[in-house]
Amino acid sequence: MTNNIIYGNSIKHLWNLDSNIVFLNNGSFGAAPKKVLEAQRWYSDFMEKNPVSFIIEHSRNLLNIANSKLSILVKAKPDNLAFVENATTAVNSVLHYLIFQKKMSGEILYTNHTYPAVVNALKYYEKFSDISLKLVSIPYPANDDIILDTFTESISNKTIIALIDSISSSTALLFPIDKLSELFALHNIISVVDGAHGIGCTELDLSAAKYDFYTSNNHKWLYAPKGSAFLYVSDKYLNDIHPLSISLFYGMGFRAEFEWQGTKDLTAWIATADAVDFYHEMGGIEILEYNRTLNCQAKDLILKNFATYSCDEMMNTVMSTYFLSDKIKVSHDTTMELRKYFYENYKIEIPFMAFDDKIWFRIACQIFNDLSDYKTLVDALNDFNQTGIKTFIK
Repeated sequence: MTNNIIYGNSIKHLWNLDSNIVFLNNGSFGAAPKKVLEAQRWYSDFMEKNPVSFIIEHSRNLLNIANSKLSILVKAKPDNLAFVENATTAVNSVLHYLIFQKKMSGEILYTNHTYPAVVNALKYYEKFSDISLKLVSIPYPANDDIILDTFTESISNKTIIALIDSISSSTALLFPIDKLSELFALHNIISVVDGAHGIGCTELDLSAAKYDFYTSNNHKWLYAPKGSAFLYVSDKYLNDIHPLSISLFYGMGFRAEFEWQGTKDLTAWIATADAVDFYHEMGGIEILEYNRTLNCQAKDLILKNFATYSCDEMMNTVMSTYFLSDKIKVSHDTTMELRKYFYENYKIEIPFMAFDDKIWFRIACQIFNDLSDYKTLVDALNDFNQTGIKTFIK
């Protein structure tokens, strides 16, 4: 590994993670390293020494540094990228712009894998506008051909926007967003990519992208503090889009408007520069290679030692989702109870998902994990099927 770094449990101390917990859920909210959090605290202390001076005289330069480092990493022009709090905020901003500001009408495509918060946003905009929603049902497991064919069949002369995942939250499917965006471009359909898990899980090159809008959370896989994400806007819409909150810099450009919507704590965005530095210090692209390989090894281990199924490893990056049971009551409450059960009984932090009338579990692979973590999980899963599942049967 770069800089002689050995990944796995031996570097878990670089995070504040509980050493007694097997942490297999980096996918939900990420985990910021101690070094990045220390940097954020320094910025916070600096700000509170003189908040006026910090915000007026220093914050813009610090944000420019963070933006520059992030832009280089994702190969985007700095002016096409702005910080936002999270991917859901970004998607809402794009939908608000297209539907309320540009007053577009027609059909929006989304899938049964779309993140629930985004589905709620779509339903809201449908209720108060002239757009309609069209659900594209992608089976799980699936492959690129199935996804592309299903979308192709779903396009109509009413379709104006397609909202697609880079990596789906519940099923961890890697969507072929480049091929999909080319398909949509041929039909003059606006592409909006919810890449909440994109940065750090995929090799982003926004300079070559055909999608119109792309958003990703920096706090999941780029080691940034909670509340750091970005929105990329293509040149076509760059001088026209406005954020949800109109504030002091209205009309002064994409970045100025999005990065100042009233007083807020800017330190999570500023500390993203330190997160990018940490990413490079820990090996850069080698992080993705390790996590991908570990995910494949973990998948092989789970499939061989637990009665389950999943998608082909080519459809995953650093997360994967597995069937648990169709005998358990399918509800959000059940998934929360299962998460708590595994945390309390096995000291494992792992998410459970309700999808397609079945209950699933999802693993994540981060550089503080190694294969022993997934062996612990397999033992827990088999024990659960013997003793614990009876309390969750329908």
